[in-house]
Amino acid sequence: AMGELRTAVRTLALLDLEPAEVLSALDEIARVLGGHSEPRSAKELRDELLKKHPDRSPTPQVVRNTLESLVAKGRIRRHKRERSVMYTLAESGGPTAAESGSPADAG
Repeated sequence: AMGELRTAVRTLALLDLEPAEVLSALDEIARVLGGHSEPRSAKELRDELLKKHPDRSPTPQVVRNTLESLVAKGRIRRHKRERSVMYTLAESGGPTAAESGSPADAG
């Protein structure tokens, strides 16, 4: 998990963003994800971000790394469905599947 967080932060750093902008990007992705009751793919979330913020153009890799950073922080959960990876907001008060190694998400 720490390696995923490090990768996400390095990827965001390559964009030459101020620290406040990096935190803003993390929060915005979490907000977009929170607007859905069903799991969303990184592509779906990126498409929604592009609609909401046409002045920004995060690459798919930046969105995926940011999502994995949020997983590492316990703010969102990762769900594997066949060959796809989906994300939802983490329920507060307990470890995420990534932290607990829950077989329910191995799927």
